[in-house]
Amino acid sequence: MRDFAPATGLRYVVIGGTGSVGLRLVEALVERGETHVVSFDIKPCPKRRPTGARFVTGDVCSYADVRAACEGADVVFATFALIKPHERLACLYAPCHAVNVVGTEHVVRACVEAGVPILVQTSTSNVCVSPAIAMPLMDEASAYVDAHTTANHYSWTKAQAERVVLGAHGTPLSHARASGSLATASIRPCSALIGPDDVNICERWLQQGFAVVTAASATIDWVFVDDVVWAHLLAERRLREEPRRVGGQAFCISQDEPASFEQVVCTLKTFYDQMTLRPLGVRHLPPRVADLLAACVEGATYLKGKSLRADIGKLSPATLAICRLSYVFSVKKARQQLGWEPLYTLSEALQCTVARGLERMGQRVRGGAGAVQLN
Repeated sequence: MRDFAPATGLRYVVIGGTGSVGLRLVEALVERGETHVVSFDIKPCPKRRPTGARFVTGDVCSYADVRAACEGADVVFATFALIKPHERLACLYAPCHAVNVVGTEHVVRACVEAGVPILVQTSTSNVCVSPAIAMPLMDEASAYVDAHTTANHYSWTKAQAERVVLGAHGTPLSHARASGSLATASIRPCSALIGPDDVNICERWLQQGFAVVTAASATIDWVFVDDVVWAHLLAERRLREEPRRVGGQAFCISQDEPASFEQVVCTLKTFYDQMTLRPLGVRHLPPRVADLLAACVEGATYLKGKSLRADIGKLSPATLAICRLSYVFSVKKARQQLGWEPLYTLSEALQCTVARGLERMGQRVRGGAGAVQLN
């Protein structure tokens, strides 16, 4: 990493810096030698706090908070999002719009007014994914979801957010200390983000000691958090060096090894069993049972007017609609324009995920470690 995206001495702000991608990005910046790194998030400072980074609490829904965080920055990474792909009811739309769309508008405005020349956003392949428009093979030119074709609020609001960021490329900076214009790019993790802090996939399986499979044969892209961070760092470098070539564009990122949920679970189980000397349970939820439970959950959500807090609340018709799709995204553009290549194979990524996840849970890792540094 230090060879292809070396330390710059610039001032960095990571908005959403306590999330899976954001915190790993903060760590990577510190690891490569940056000394001016600020994490901005509504969540408090995490227990795993990189030495050398400053953590600031604030809300992207407050322009004043965002503007204050961006003051004096040279580069802003917008890694935040309200990720609730299970929500599609109209009564649940407002919070997702406020964070993902309005929050992004605040970041763009703050960058322009604070004179920040570079903005890299974490987007998602879900901006192009729904049963209505998904194709077996997609890329950055594939159609966005809209309010009518989207399967959930997450995809639609992130599609709006990505357009805000890419559309802001070339906006003149208005701060007295700055000249020139804003350079922007979006990184799309495709399509299931994995890592020890991925919340809803591997982290959940490791914590509970078993995996629940609802769509065993569905085949999609998988992407490791370290490779997503690597793409962000390369995008930032390219925006500094070649803004006309890469500015205002999105880049799809994955391990470039499509795999089914069943294959991923089996691989992760192999590493888990080796490292813990006990088996990871695997439970398959029959389609009809899943459909019935999802309908009941959505009915209860509608009556309550908000999502259920328990894990069962994430099982909805919208969740199943996306999980049952098979599709892959080309990463050719990222290779050609960013010079990006995956740092890990999918198997290596899953091994690292299990090893790091168990270590953070305080469990002894008995097998091959996989505590690989991003350097």
